Amino acid sequence: MVVLMRRIVVFTMLLVLLSGTVAAVHDNGGSSSGYWVDVATDGFDNGYYLIVWSNGSGAFGALYQIRDNTLVDNVTVDNLDKAFQIGIASKLSGVIGGHLEDNKYLIVWKRNSTKHLYGRLYDYQGNPLTDVFQIYGENPVGDYVGVSYGGGYFVVLFGRAYASARNELYYAVIDENGNIVDSGLLFDGKDRYTNGGAIKYLSLGYNPDLGVFGAVFRVADDSGNYEVGFLKFKLLSNGHVDTSSIGYTTIDPPTSKDAYHTSMAYTNGGFLAAYSRSGGTSERLVWYTRPVYIADDGSVSLGSTTQLFTNYNAGHGDLTFVENGTNDYLVFVWELRDNPDDNNDPFYLNIQRLKPDGTPLGSAETLIKESNSKRNPAIVAKPAHSPETYIVVWIDDTADKVQNSEYFYDLSEVSTTNEVPFFGNMAVAALILLGGLWLFRRR
Repeated sequence: MVVLMRRIVVFTMLLVLLSGTVAAVHDNGGSSSGYWVDVATDGFDNGYYLIVWSNGSGAFGALYQIRDNTLVDNVTVDNLDKAFQIGIASKLSGVIGGHLEDNKYLIVWKRNSTKHLYGRLYDYQGNPLTDVFQIYGENPVGDYVGVSYGGGYFVVLFGRAYASARNELYYAVIDENGNIVDSGLLFDGKDRYTNGGAIKYLSLGYNPDLGVFGAVFRVADDSGNYEVGFLKFKLLSNGHVDTSSIGYTTIDPPTSKDAYHTSMAYTNGGFLAAYSRSGGTSERLVWYTRPVYIADDGSVSLGSTTQLFTNYNAGHGDLTFVENGTNDYLVFVWELRDNPDDNNDPFYLNIQRLKPDGTPLGSAETLIKESNSKRNPAIVAKPAHSPETYIVVWIDDTADKVQNSEYFYDLSEVSTTNEVPFFGNMAVAALILLGGLWLFRRR
């Protein structure tokens, strides 16, 4: 009897160890669904990542431990009004260097009642450094915003949802104390089209090697056509935009097929732009990529356009760059569903690695697929000075939840236990279970 009890205790301990290798997807935001989500990280092995979302109650966030995937703290950004578009940028990346404690996050969102854009700075542990501050004095601001960090400053781009401001792109440069050092009109699309629609589907990135910001967005012309454009610019040392560096390039010419979601990530020598257009079978959305190369003299050249997916009802997607110094690549996550003709068919998330030129690297894989719809994904990669991880946040549209998780290269989920080399190996975990069963067979 003593021997049997000892075996039961040992087997129970083995099951506990085994169960620790499974990491759950995290639920955030109570019962209030998110409208928009975003994520940023400091990139350090012992660092953090901060997810943010907007909904009918305001703007919120949650801080998680990198390579542990456990919640550190919940963050209330602004609960005074319904919030729409939201974005976040991190000062530091492990690739660029610096110290973890020096990191700062800027969170940007739009309040529903005032239609103004607001911001708030946080330290590396998600503690507020400033009160909520207004970024731009005129309203209304459009529903699309881009935010990034580079050259010692945070930069925010946004369109204006106003008839006289159609096809105009505005900017604000914010220092690390929350002061707005420069703002104004960055791109006047009326020089090209006098009465197009608002700037939409905006994404902003920064190339630290070139010191250049890059943005991709949709521009509408006067004839109901839509083009996808790329805008580059630099900052001066005082944080003001270097007007001589501003340059606009059309990366997909005007067609009657509307352009929708975009994403932007820096690469070696420039950026990779991703965007979707209606078209193909049953007017389904199709995603494309196109590399943008920037020479030392600031001139822009374009690589070939790649169509990523066909015959899928694709939706939102997001792109991130993994710079590991040997075989740099990008990761693209997007939503789709199996039956695009059935509106009740749930969306799920797929992931595709890309070469820097935007062509596929291997095959697409399913990241998460359930009976609930998964929408509006955002992704950021922890740089690979140790094995890289992908941090993904999305909206569970069925359960009204903001969800997130962290994944290894093989798309297994990160947890505290599977960071331990021995017990993190699923093959070893299987041996543990078999060993436990063997104990009982010997009873």
